[in-house]
Amino acid sequence: MLGASPRKLMTHINREDFRNLVHKLDPKFDFKRQHIRSSDSLEKIIEILQEIEKYKLKILLKSSSSTNNDDQPMLQKQYPLLFIQEDFSAGGIGSYLVSKDEQIYKINNNLTFNTLDEIGSFIKKKNVDMIIAPYYEYKNQQPPNPSIGIILTDNGVSAFIVGNQRLDQNGGYYGIDISLNCFTSDIKTYFDQHHQRLLTLAIRLAQHEQQMGRRGYGSIDTFMYLDNRHELRMGISEENPRFTGVCPILMTVIGHNKMRQFILEHCRLPCIISNDHTIVNVKKSSVLSLKTTHLTQILIQNHVPLFTSNNLEGVIILNCPQPPLSLHEENTDQRFRVALAIIALTEQKRNEIQTRLEDVINSHF
Repeated sequence: MLGASPRKLMTHINREDFRNLVHKLDPKFDFKRQHIRSSDSLEKIIEILQEIEKYKLKILLKSSSSTNNDDQPMLQKQYPLLFIQEDFSAGGIGSYLVSKDEQIYKINNNLTFNTLDEIGSFIKKKNVDMIIAPYYEYKNQQPPNPSIGIILTDNGVSAFIVGNQRLDQNGGYYGIDISLNCFTSDIKTYFDQHHQRLLTLAIRLAQHEQQMGRRGYGSIDTFMYLDNRHELRMGISEENPRFTGVCPILMTVIGHNKMRQFILEHCRLPCIISNDHTIVNVKKSSVLSLKTTHLTQILIQNHVPLFTSNNLEGVIILNCPQPPLSLHEENTDQRFRVALAIIALTEQKRNEIQTRLEDVINSHF
């Protein structure tokens, strides 16, 4: 019965309630994850890390054995191991991908650790609640990771696909594609084949939340993966009490007179990709801080177009550059985190701008 529980605006999503809902929707979903509290001892954290690593290695060995038909399966020298996410995180900030390169552990391909004990100390120093789970990867073609918007009212619920979250070669968050018409052909195929299935999954979750008394809007991050039977399954990774972080870009696009004319004329959005976790490398000897005006000048000097009142295709700087995670002192670079978006009328042009942008921000200027 609707309204049986108190009405709660979706200003906060209780993660434990949310995971229970996800498990209710899909009891077969692999629920192998651990919740670490900030009050947990270092010994307990290390024990959880060892348990997750053991579980992931078991999966890797089984996969290697079935692939190679070998009685003595071998692991790759480098492979993603587990994923750590702070309870209050967004847009890749507060998320850590742990990989293993022979006997060395790496976090986000950046910080280096010799043992799980050292990673446990890293987590303990954060002093926040975290989730730790095995990292799942999809071999060969990468399926989409759709972001789905939901609306909960007294009269019903609705759902719509916002875009596709992209991953880099290491499996890390690499921005979100907002324009469905600009997806790559393989991603378009996945969406065409599973569009209704994705929306049905989101509607079911939204209905459960509505019955719990929630009202408002939010976005669900989903992903696709192969289960042990090699069947394509859909999982839900998290929910945010907002319409993803792309709203400022959409408002900028719609508020642009010439771009608005393009949208009305062609009945579609331009090709947009947003990444709120872009890392810019700067030599420590160059600057102690990176200002927005300085970054703008660097982009212009290196012929990276900017999205302006007279230019419909270019880069938008969404916030002031911020220092990311502290690095080892011997690192010679100062690394700044900044949110950027690329807007173009075609996928080809957007890719050209993205390639040029990546060359500049990785050039250690």
